[in-house]
Amino acid sequence: MLAKRLVGQLSASDDSEELVISKLREACGFEYSSKLQRMFQDIRISTQLTTEFKEHCKTNAYDIIDSFRIMVLHSFAWPLISTPACSLPHQLQPTYSLFTEFYTEKHTGRKLELIHQHSKGELQTLYTKQKYILQVSTYQMAILLLFNKVDNMTVKSICDRTQIKSELCRPILLVLLKSQVLKCSEITVNEELKENDIKDDYMIQVDENFKCKRDKINLNQAVKSVEQKEAEKDGQAIEEERNFLIQAAIVRTMKARKQLNYNSLTEQILPQLTSKFQPQIPMIKIAFYYIHDKDVFQRHYGKMLAKRLVGQLSASNDSEELVISKLREACGFEYSSKLQRMFQDIPISTQLTTEFKKHCKTKGYDIIDGFRVMVLHSFAWPFRSSPAFNLPHQIQPTYTLFTEFYTEKHSGRKLELLHQHSKGELQMLYTKSKYILQVSTYQMAILLLFNKVESITVNGESMTVNIKKAQIELKLFRPILLVLIKSQVLKCSDITLNEELKESDIEDDYMIQVDENFKSKRDKINLNQAVKSVEQKEAEKDGQAIEEERNFLIQAAIVRTMKARKQLNYNSITEQILPQLTSKFQPKISMIKTLTTLDVGHNEIAKVGAQHLGDALQYNTVTVILSSSTTIGDVGLQYLAAGLRHNATLTTLNLARNGIDGVGAQYLGDALQHNTTLTTLNLSGNGIREVGAQHLAAGLRHNTTLTTLYLQNNGIGDVGAQYLADALQQNTTLTTLNLAGCRIREVGAQHLATGLRQNTTLTTLDLWENEIGDDVIHEIDELVAWNKSGRKR
Repeated sequence: MLAKRLVGQLSASDDSEELVISKLREACGFEYSSKLQRMFQDIRISTQLTTEFKEHCKTNAYDIIDSFRIMVLHSFAWPLISTPACSLPHQLQPTYSLFTEFYTEKHTGRKLELIHQHSKGELQTLYTKQKYILQVSTYQMAILLLFNKVDNMTVKSICDRTQIKSELCRPILLVLLKSQVLKCSEITVNEELKENDIKDDYMIQVDENFKCKRDKINLNQAVKSVEQKEAEKDGQAIEEERNFLIQAAIVRTMKARKQLNYNSLTEQILPQLTSKFQPQIPMIKIAFYYIHDKDVFQRHYGKMLAKRLVGQLSASNDSEELVISKLREACGFEYSSKLQRMFQDIPISTQLTTEFKKHCKTKGYDIIDGFRVMVLHSFAWPFRSSPAFNLPHQIQPTYTLFTEFYTEKHSGRKLELLHQHSKGELQMLYTKSKYILQVSTYQMAILLLFNKVESITVNGESMTVNIKKAQIELKLFRPILLVLIKSQVLKCSDITLNEELKESDIEDDYMIQVDENFKSKRDKINLNQAVKSVEQKEAEKDGQAIEEERNFLIQAAIVRTMKARKQLNYNSITEQILPQLTSKFQPKISMIKTLTTLDVGHNEIAKVGAQHLGDALQYNTVTVILSSSTTIGDVGLQYLAAGLRHNATLTTLNLARNGIDGVGAQYLGDALQHNTTLTTLNLSGNGIREVGAQHLAAGLRHNTTLTTLYLQNNGIGDVGAQYLADALQQNTTLTTLNLAGCRIREVGAQHLATGLRQNTTLTTLDLWENEIGDDVIHEIDELVAWNKSGRKR
């Protein structure tokens, strides 16, 4: 591929090409990349050589072809195979001869060999009304230039005159005929025309009526037969080189150890070969380092591995284990632990199936032939719960027996069936040929219904008894029916089978029945196809799960930084937090700047941590902060409150159990007067008393966004209740107020009732565990209920 890009001048960037080569050299050593480096150098040397040759011809007054350009490539480095012989057109021969003389004088002892399939040029059509330029290979040029002297020529004559072998000449002629540059009266040009259709005695001539929308037409297409031969030779060359390396490794081992047995193959020889071609898996590790979002790779690789293991589709268990070990080397045990657990579950399940069958045989229980079970740990496997449905009665007894066997063996564990990944085989007894259908459990449940009835409507009781009528199950039910109808196992007289048939075309009242005329070329038919709607939902959930996990990792990194550094400012994001995340995914600063939830609860961030958290709040987009039990105190709250004044996104702030008293409450009260986004504030379990309640009440009078305030267990007393009651008369947004366990007595409750008579928005007021009489409580309940009803007083 590099050779094609360099020769055809198709490379997007020379710097990028050199960078890749340098990375390959770093990964695999100089020898591995030496040929690639030589190829790259040849292009630069050839450019310089062309310039020197043109100056030489100019000095000696030699006439050469305009825009002549040459590439001299070292045969040992370039993967270009010798070209079939061709007689150069006389128009090219003088220039080529001059260059050969020039080069051999400059580099004695070297031999030049033309590579025609990679040489190209341009010809102008002078016989058409419009002058077109044809971009052609040397072979095509040799053929077309023949028609400057003759009007027509047989295929055999063309081969003889150009000395191009017939098997190569025909595909070249095919391109020229299909492009209508040449024509043949014996040939009808169409898509099905093949090189074998061109006979030796067919007369070829130039098509003088040639027309094209483009002025410059590229006819230089690769000849498939030549490419196939090159591919075959490449494969042979690789095998020969590998055999040589194996022999060299064996010789080295025999010289050093003086012995060669089976064990030395693994211990001595294989390690010598891994740098070149040990199964492609080690190369995965190299590519893996260049994957930025390793968490996305982990999830998708885990899903694909799960499908291979459950479906028994893995080509090699050794290869699967090798990949997992390489991932563990690259990213640590935690990254690969779930994959390892998945792999371990399979042999354990095989052993469990064997033990269950022995148990049934000992007890004399009848179970389904070919029964096989997989017990998979839910924390490791990327499978979601299946929509519930009743198992067919043919399967239920065996499943019940296994459940009893397993729960006796592992008490406390719960089994949950994954129907979308379960499968079985059914035999068709109503057709002439006895076909075997490979079906999912869902498909099996539907098909077995027809053992008792001939036809069922889509929404019939017997049809939906197995798959419940919940909306999600119906969305799953129709695609399953669609597969069975399209495969012609089932049929419906109201439906016309075609490629455009959709699940939404299957109506509830349509009558479904078995197609007794079912036929297939195969004896075993696999109907167990994935349901696209389910796969799409799983893909969406995967995306959400990745985002949630990333947010959790970001929060964890922030907490670790705050614990270690006791600070969090803008520079910490790059210096401290981002490097902690790169082993999982490539984080962007914008991801942290747009963090919506920050949980720093139960961490002793104290006042210094709170100061930097407050600074960050002024520029961040967090909407939820959970900071309970962080001992920030009044001084720390001062910094947080300063951040709140300027923050434009925070909606939830949890400051429960933080040792806040009247001073801290004053800072919060001031912030509430300026903040326009906070809707939920939790101050429960602090030391806020009468003075603190007074400051909060002052903030509530001017605040227009707060809807929920938790003040339980703060001991504000009757005086504090009076301050809050006064604020309620002016506040028009608060809907929930929790004052449970606040030492409020009868007097304080009466103040609250007075405030509620003027308030029309508070719909929830919790006064539990306060010493208040039933009469006042009853009055307050009525006032709150009035607000909840939305009626005007």
